[in-house]
Amino acid sequence: MAAAAATTTEAGSFPPPSVSPAAAIKESTAVVVEGESHPLTYKWVLWNSKGDRNDYDTKEITDFETVEQFWSLFNFLEENSERILGHYARMCFFRAGISPRYEDPGNAGGGRIVIESSEEAIKEAGGPMKIFCTMALLAIGHQFDAYSENVCGITLMNKKKQVTFEIWVNPLENKPVKLRNAIALRVCEEAKLSNKFAFKYHSHENPAIFQPMNKFRMNTPSASD
Repeated sequence: MAAAAATTTEAGSFPPPSVSPAAAIKESTAVVVEGESHPLTYKWVLWNSKGDRNDYDTKEITDFETVEQFWSLFNFLEENSERILGHYARMCFFRAGISPRYEDPGNAGGGRIVIESSEEAIKEAGGPMKIFCTMALLAIGHQFDAYSENVCGITLMNKKKQVTFEIWVNPLENKPVKLRNAIALRVCEEAKLSNKFAFKYHSHENPAIFQPMNKFRMNTPSASD
């Protein structure tokens, strides 16, 4: 689908010093789209933090609720990703009404599927923004099938050149492992992630403790594919 054009910033340019990045990002969704727009199932919110590891420094930047607004926003983020992500930064898309914080009621009882790999493997998969875009399309497009309602948000973190992806999920009664494996498998299939990518699960109740995720990998592409 053709991306909607932002109305305020030329492609490939970053806002001048007099315009804050947050303001420019917000304006990138203020698009005028000719013809019919395509509403999403939910409104989604972009959150961003920079220069600090504290979840409470992650701030709400802007929201979107149509396909056209998403593409306008994501194109802007991709064009300026090096400046926006920086040395240490976190970028999140979360359903409106849920924040990227453990204690948010919308995240209660859930956790994070964490995806990590080497810089080389991430480049082989098309780069961090390509992987993040695939994750975003699956989430906002309700493409996790029976588990779409359990996906609260996704994150991309840059920590001193270590890129990490996360999928935040709320619990599926009696079948939490099936939920996590199905979501991880869908990401692997759509983003074409090789077995060089490691998956693990962190519960919000005990975020320092992780559970390796391996069973779903039986159907993922090999590193040579």
